[in-house]
Amino acid sequence: MEELQRKQKEYNVLKQNLTNQLEILNKRQAELDKMNEERVKQLETISAMSASEAKEQLLESMRDEATSEAMVLVREITDEAKLTASTEAKK
Repeated sequence: MEELQRKQKEYNVLKQNLTNQLEILNKRQAELDKMNEERVKQLETISAMSASEAKEQLLESMRDEATSEAMVLVREITDEAKLTASTEAKK
């Protein structure tokens, strides 16, 4: 019975951890969306590009940046989940 309770506690901790990470991801996505809009406006103003040209250039730039950030975030989430699971398993 103790083992079941320990596993349930570990599950709850991991679930909360993932929920927190999801909230962080949603906030970052909102920030990226806002930055995206600002960059499109800047590109259109500065270079007199059409909206579609500016959008394409911005999307390429944002795609590269988002990929890099996602890789870092996945590593952080994985490391934190492993640490949390390890810590909870020792209890």
